[in-house]
Amino acid sequence: MTTAGEVIVLMVSLSDQHDGLWELLDSDERERANGFYFARDRYDYIAAHGLLRLVLGRQLGVDPRALRFGRGRHGKPHLVPPTELRFNLSHTHGLIAVAFCRGRDVGVDVEAVREASKIEAIGRQFFSPEEVEDILALPPADQRAAFFRCWTRKEALIKATGMGLSLPLDTFRVSTGFAIVPRGQRWWRQEGPRCTQWSIMDVRAAAKGYVAALAANGPALTASQERPNPIADAGAAATCWRFE
Repeated sequence: MTTAGEVIVLMVSLSDQHDGLWELLDSDERERANGFYFARDRYDYIAAHGLLRLVLGRQLGVDPRALRFGRGRHGKPHLVPPTELRFNLSHTHGLIAVAFCRGRDVGVDVEAVREASKIEAIGRQFFSPEEVEDILALPPADQRAAFFRCWTRKEALIKATGMGLSLPLDTFRVSTGFAIVPRGQRWWRQEGPRCTQWSIMDVRAAAKGYVAALAANGPALTASQERPNPIADAGAAATCWRFE
């Protein structure tokens, strides 16, 4: 059970077998899963949303199948009826990240660091001018990793705020540096104070070749501490990080 103020991030490999998760999904989730053309995408969706239900059910002390979800104005999921437990989900190419906490809005994003041949063009379309210049100032061998670090930090923030892409990615600036930030840092929207209350931190990904970031409102976050896997008894191998 989480305590007030702490944020937990679970990283789960999609290469592991997660039997029984289909049974946890509701009819809408099953319909969505069946709509994927590729079996890999269908499996990833079932695993991610089944594990989310498992984690939230454990936190609330309820049957995961009994959970009901709604969506905010810009599509961010939340529990129905509302509770103090907030959460966010991200999954990509073999890895799931689930962030949850009590009383703080939270966002998480995980990305595979893959080949990207148009870093400058994509950056100029989605990033602030300062972020693009920071990335291009790096040696070419370091630019791809910096691009994905920037992307995950920005995605985590817009997911945490619940605004999604209605908060354009090029209207605020984040760091593109290598270091995992030891204390939560503040970022802001360039055209107003909308994002001043939010902090962003890197999350150490559970597998090589991935980057991940966490955003939350409230007091600044401190460096992560690894903690025991809260769903180990369900047969799910997970790396668990605690922030506060």
